[in-house]
Amino acid sequence: MINELAFLSSIFSTARKDWGMEGLQNPVGGIRKPSPGRPRDRRLEPGEEERLLDEARSYGDGMMHDIIIIA
Repeated sequence: MINELAFLSSIFSTARKDWGMEGLQNPVGGIRKPSPGRPRDRRLEPGEEERLLDEARSYGDGMMHDIIIIA
C-alpha cells in the first residue's frame, strides 16, 4: 500500500510541476502512511503447492490456477 500511495503522490506532483496544474491538490499528502510492518519470508511446505493448485483449479472457471502458475 505504501508503494501505491507513493505512486499516486508522484502523479499529482508531476501534474503540478511539469504540466502546469498548480491548483491541483495532492490528496495523498494528507494521508498518514502505514508502517511497513515486519517482512515475511514464508515458503510453501511440502505438499502445499499441490493442494493450493488443486483448490485453485476448482475455483470458478479455473483461471486462478493459471494466475498462480504465471505468478
